[in-house]
Amino acid sequence: QQALGEGADKPFFDLEFIDERRGFAAGAYNLLLATEDGGTTWTSWSHRLPNPRSLHLYGLRVAGDHLVIAGEQGLLLRAARLGAASFEAVASPYKGSFFGLVQAAPGVLVAFGLRGSAYRSTDGGAQWARVETDTPVTLSAGAALADGRFVLASQAGALLLGQARTGTGARTAGHHPVPITGAVVAGDGALVLSTLRGMHRLPGWPQA
Repeated sequence: QQALGEGADKPFFDLEFIDERRGFAAGAYNLLLATEDGGTTWTSWSHRLPNPRSLHLYGLRVAGDHLVIAGEQGLLLRAARLGAASFEAVASPYKGSFFGLVQAAPGVLVAFGLRGSAYRSTDGGAQWARVETDTPVTLSAGAALADGRFVLASQAGALLLGQARTGTGARTAGHHPVPITGAVVAGDGALVLSTLRGMHRLPGWPQA
């Protein structure tokens, strides 16, 4: 009722679909919506979250049967199964904000955020281990590559490569001249970046 009274004034930060009908959208101040009809109608799931301070929800991904959410001030939330009536708060190894999640490989999640911070989970978001990076700059986007690696992008335009399965560090393998806000791999394998100066396409990246 409070949300209805305030109206549509809160931004969404991430969107995840399981299939053509079931999906989730997360946003500011504990905003979580779910759809079961391909986005025609949405239902609030905010009341299911143990987030009493209404911290922002910046990233969400489905890993196996689990829905995992990462957010402000190290917030990590996890549903034991899709469609569960409630979520659990996961002990976070990090107190800074997470700005996104990438499913780096089947069953492998990487959460990224402030000051080059990145953490990896191989058990559906229950436990997290640090991924060493070589940048002190905030990581703002991530994507999984077809060869089992993942890329993280920074606000300074750095592109970092990591190995999803081994958990070894993510190291800078390229640089773009402008801050990066989003990353996705296109159907032909090209890395597509959204930046403060528009969209950029990097065919064949990385080279090796």
